Amino acid sequence: MPKSALIKLKFVKIKSEAIKFKAHLIFKCALYLKFQTRKNQKSLNLSALNDEIPPKP
Repeated sequence: MPKSALIKLKFVKIKSEAIKFKAHLIFKCALYLKFQTRKNQKSLNLSALNDEIPPKP
């Protein structure tokens, strides 16, 4: 097998791994943001009820 073909194969493999990793990161970020906004809404609702400043993380 010529060296250039081997390098190309390796590069494609690395690229697909990177894409998978990026997708995973984006998914994690989306989940985190969803969770954060939900948490913030809860603390805002509480602060509206209790008239207090929500605790800072």
